[in-house]
Amino acid sequence: MTSRNKAAVVSEMELTDIADVMDMIRELHIVRCETRPDIYAERENPVSDAYLTAIIGSKDSMALVARMDGQAAGICILSMKVTCSEMFVPRCIAFVDALYVRRAFRRQGVGAALYGAVRERAAAQRADSIELMVLTNAEDEISFFSSCGMTVKSNVMEMKLQEKTV
Repeated sequence: MTSRNKAAVVSEMELTDIADVMDMIRELHIVRCETRPDIYAERENPVSDAYLTAIIGSKDSMALVARMDGQAAGICILSMKVTCSEMFVPRCIAFVDALYVRRAFRRQGVGAALYGAVRERAAAQRADSIELMVLTNAEDEISFFSSCGMTVKSNVMEMKLQEKTV
């Protein structure tokens, strides 16, 4: 059992972390598939080892791993995006593709440590903002990101035209 008073240690993913990161991505993907089976396809490996390996040393993406007591406790995958349309003010956005904390490590500061590391790295990359998408029914996630200082920028709306049958 992990003690609540031990701090999470966050570092950039290395090759030796790929198995742990892949396991956490699988855990997150199961939740996503249960929540939105119309969007997320059930797959044993939602991403490839090659995808994760390519992130290491990339200037446009990074994966952060949080550990407590040497155990993989959480991950964050971050992409740097630059607006490139003449319609928009040029901006560099640090986009959080995924932030996940394993159930056994929740409410122990792991998410806050990951988000703090995202802020530091985004600032170092001279990002104008950090952005992410959260489903409207994900109340815990909305509460967490709000407590980090994030605000709602826009709402993504949908109208399903065809029901998919699997």
